[in-house]
Amino acid sequence: MHIVRLTLTSPDRRPPTAADAHVLKDVLWAHADPSGGLEHVQSRACQDSIDLVLFTSGGSGGDAPAHSLAICSTALSRSPAFRSWRVSIAG
Repeated sequence: MHIVRLTLTSPDRRPPTAADAHVLKDVLWAHADPSGGLEHVQSRACQDSIDLVLFTSGGSGGDAPAHSLAICSTALSRSPAFRSWRVSIAG
């Protein structure tokens, strides 16, 4: 299993709410490809972003960050509520 931490920021840089973080998890599950290996999702609203942790079984260890970023980017692009949010690998 691979664990990757991502950060999401809104286009207007508004502080996200706990509801935003909860809805984001629902969006990820609604748009996850069953063959993509998404196993578990944790999300938490922070002061200026949403911290997201994806647990996946897809991809290899070295590809896990790119694989997780692709899962998240695909889900965001399909969701009007999050389409313009920016996602990046947390560093």
